Amino acid sequence: MSGRGPNFDYNKRAEWERAYRKTDRYKQAKARWRRNNKTANYRWTRSWVEKNKKRVVDAQLKHRLKKDYGLTVEQYEEMLCAQDGRCAVCRKPDRVRLSVDHDHNNGKVRGLLCRKCNTALGLLGDDLPLVEALLNYVRGAV
Repeated sequence: MSGRGPNFDYNKRAEWERAYRKTDRYKQAKARWRRNNKTANYRWTRSWVEKNKKRVVDAQLKHRLKKDYGLTVEQYEEMLCAQDGRCAVCRKPDRVRLSVDHDHNNGKVRGLLCRKCNTALGLLGDDLPLVEALLNYVRGAV
């Protein structure tokens, strides 16, 4: 027995704790503890991230897709299935996550690209005359 008595209601305690965590007093105490215990807080955070890597990566992906492209994870997965898990340009399957390609002028999502194709397109800056000139050069040099 933990000394809480026979009539202790764990549900009421949990409800009280949830409500208390929303108060300014709790938030200030928590901020004060973090300020005074930076090393312990850093160690705890690193430990939590290591134990919850998949959860952290999934949360980062969800946040990034929504913030940068206005996409949900489900929409990304639909695009990935529509492209058979392959890059929209070179059609090679990527071992890691495909990048979201978008038009920098209007923000419209065009498709999913491998890192190599996405980098090449980014370096060319969506400049069609430059892409055509590069294509003509490669055709003439080969």
